[in-house]
Amino acid sequence: MPEIGSPITSEQTVAPKPLEQGVQEVRQALGGKAEQLLPEGKQVVGITREDFNKGFAGTELAQSPEGSGPDGHLYGISFGDGSETYVLQHKTTGGNPFANLSPLGGADLRHWETYTYEWDGQETIKTTEPSGKVTEVKGQQWGKPEAMLPTLRESLGHARGTETFARTPQPNSPQA
Repeated sequence: MPEIGSPITSEQTVAPKPLEQGVQEVRQALGGKAEQLLPEGKQVVGITREDFNKGFAGTELAQSPEGSGPDGHLYGISFGDGSETYVLQHKTTGGNPFANLSPLGGADLRHWETYTYEWDGQETIKTTEPSGKVTEVKGQQWGKPEAMLPTLRESLGHARGTETFARTPQPNSPQA
């Protein structure tokens, strides 16, 4: 069984995984923010995870060296009430130019930063930065995911692949 958050490649066709596995992965990624963003009683109906890589300075590489993990993730979480939450995670050097020597065979000392974007299902997106700063964007142009997501994806780099987590029908249920 692949480890939680294991990378996938854009060439892979991956069948949806169980929704509960996706919820666990998102809870792990969010850490202490999980209770606020995935509260008990709020029904999760679907999750996607997109993996990304930045190129490395001075190279033409679009992906990390073979076998290494992604540099960023974009989780999309859909709720039964029509709202959505997006979790952007990316590795950062924190200003240390020597934090990522993995392309040269060295250690990857970067750390993960997490941004969250909560869409109310109407026209407001609430953004929470790693520092805890919260901003809201309202309106038809920027207060919807379709306006925001292309910019988020571009900031993460080159797409490696997408994985989905969905509710699996139980045998002998009306959905089966």
